[in-house]
Amino acid sequence: DYTKYVLKSTEELEGLLAGKDNFFVVACNKCYKEFDTTEEPECGNFAAIAQAQGKHITGTAKVDFLCNSGLNFYSLQALFWNELFQPGQAQLNNELLEKFQTNIGGDDVIISMGEGNMNYKWLANQSDGKIRMANILYKDRIHGNSQLNWDYSDFKTFDVKSFPMENKIIFTSNNKEVKINMTLNYVGTDSDWETRTSISSKYKEVSVDDILRRLMSL
Repeated sequence: DYTKYVLKSTEELEGLLAGKDNFFVVACNKCYKEFDTTEEPECGNFAAIAQAQGKHITGTAKVDFLCNSGLNFYSLQALFWNELFQPGQAQLNNELLEKFQTNIGGDDVIISMGEGNMNYKWLANQSDGKIRMANILYKDRIHGNSQLNWDYSDFKTFDVKSFPMENKIIFTSNNKEVKINMTLNYVGTDSDWETRTSISSKYKEVSVDDILRRLMSL
């Protein structure tokens, strides 16, 4: 639930920014202010912190799609890891896997799942299990559809699995489109690195009263 969290502290962000430059920032507008014209401050605050460190922000985009789509921390982690996920769940189990449907055509396998206004699809290879594409569609007859499409290619061996070195991501929401291309030159880990993480305790939780107060102001 991203409505509970705010921007990390300046000190932590400075550490994350160290040794990197040229950022494109995608910021979630948070569900509880989806229909409010007031700008969420976190994107601008992050840009100011980065620029104060001499970093260059190449662009920014604010979208309402992340929360509506069920893309929480664990879902985004699975997308980066080129894996299936169940919205709102930290891990998949046999019971959750029964909710998926498959359609096989040659070596192509379309894995799909519907949940409310959401449709989730993955395109995978039957021969090696590699996921080549993930698509998430949020249908809204009033405000229009929102969609995320994530293409994976150029798989390289990483530990015990293949990992995509090329990632092409497209966000489409409310007549806005954001394209992100990620090309990885090298993937490696430290020996004590954890492949699965949880939400940091450094996030600040917002009280229910504060959320209700914001809702009432819409």
